[in-house]
Amino acid sequence: MAVTREIVKLALCSRFAVIILQFVGNVLIPDHEAGVFNPPIASADKFTSFDKLVFFILGGFRRWDAVYILHIAEHGYTFENCVAFFPLYPMIVSLVKVLPITVVSQASQLLLFAVGVNLLLFAATAVILFHLGKTVVKDLELALCAAHLFCINPASIFMIAPYTETLFAFLSFLGMLYISKKLVWTGAFVLSASALTRSNGLVSVGFILHYLTQTYIFQGAAIWKAKTGRGNFKELLWPMLHFIFRAVCVFAIVIAPFAFYQYYIYHLFCNPKKQLIDSVSSEIVVYGRLQRYTMVGDPPSAWCYYWLPLSYSYVQNQHWGVGLLTYFQVKQIPNFILAAPVIILSFGSCWDYYQKQKSVCHTLGLIKIMTKKTEHKADGESQIRGWAQPDVMVYILHLLFLTVFGCLFMHIQVLTRLLFSASPVIYWFTADFLLRHTQDQSFWVQNYRGHANISCWWILKTIQTKTSKHFKLILCYFLVYFVVGTLAFSNFLPWT
Repeated sequence: MAVTREIVKLALCSRFAVIILQFVGNVLIPDHEAGVFNPPIASADKFTSFDKLVFFILGGFRRWDAVYILHIAEHGYTFENCVAFFPLYPMIVSLVKVLPITVVSQASQLLLFAVGVNLLLFAATAVILFHLGKTVVKDLELALCAAHLFCINPASIFMIAPYTETLFAFLSFLGMLYISKKLVWTGAFVLSASALTRSNGLVSVGFILHYLTQTYIFQGAAIWKAKTGRGNFKELLWPMLHFIFRAVCVFAIVIAPFAFYQYYIYHLFCNPKKQLIDSVSSEIVVYGRLQRYTMVGDPPSAWCYYWLPLSYSYVQNQHWGVGLLTYFQVKQIPNFILAAPVIILSFGSCWDYYQKQKSVCHTLGLIKIMTKKTEHKADGESQIRGWAQPDVMVYILHLLFLTVFGCLFMHIQVLTRLLFSASPVIYWFTADFLLRHTQDQSFWVQNYRGHANISCWWILKTIQTKTSKHFKLILCYFLVYFVVGTLAFSNFLPWT
């Protein structure tokens, strides 16, 4: 419990640090005219003093994609370009509208509630990451260090602003934790919620399919061995059918929310008889017409006539130019440089794992391999040390897929927040690297056992210790992106 409290304290302190940074940046630095989606705030001319105070303090969070999220939470899917943002987080934020609050406008309520939800979810996610590390990596100090790194990760601004990253990380890590504890059905339902939060949540079904395949191979090998090598195919048939049934069911569970959402969007935008509901202000309609957005009630777009009418890929391509190698342009070199550190960390962790677990990689982790290398801890526990456990293989595959796909198809700068909100491997590898390159590991051990309080500025003190230049470089990467990213984001300046 002491460790959990300290992780929560550090997580909350880091969020308040982001709030202060965005406030200072928003007040002192003029906003950049980015020319992006930014519809007028309904009834802004009737703002009370409290409304003005809310936007004065937290207005720096209403930037970039956060504008889409808050717009959907307040008005629903009015414009076609909004459908790229999945509905679970906006639905949660919109719950505040049912409260009988009249002292502030709806826009202020939504902004306050969105930031508050992410504040609580972030602390919970840090704790879940710690428990996931203990379960999968089987190293308590490394799991604690990874949770610390999560609290100051380079995508921090996106995990307090009204973005989906925090909810997605919470659901993804929680689903992974359930699966690591063999609670497959519970994990499937949690991961289905992550797929309703962000599109890359669909990839998480691979964790369940990998576990089921591994289990089936293990059972099949046991049956074959029991028959002294002769094997009875009739006895293998039932495990195979059971495996196929479970695989189909969990796949359906994870993908069902995404399918329902696509059906809802199809029904909304491909039916020209529908019109924008009366509650949408005329300002919103006028803004949409001026920007030439496709609106509810307009003639259906081309994707409505596809054999599989999925709006997501069409909207991503038409409004953001997302596609295979479309971002490989000379003018995008600064964005590639911005994403370079996380790409290096990602591929570096995959390569490091391969060097340590070649046999596991060659079988994709589907065949359980026992290792004899253990280290006896001071408290009497005997555990395998290091982050490169055989069970990490599926997480490596997940990270590798997201990184390669992101490099080839996505806006490259988005990789920073994509990977830091989706993959625990980034934190495990970095934590292992830091622990191996510091001369004094007692800090981590003491904090795990509750003998010392965690300072919110522990990382600054750690940089001052006798460590390698690579150690300091990684920590500086986390801190610089933490600070600069917050200041840039709060003023509509390009960032990840």
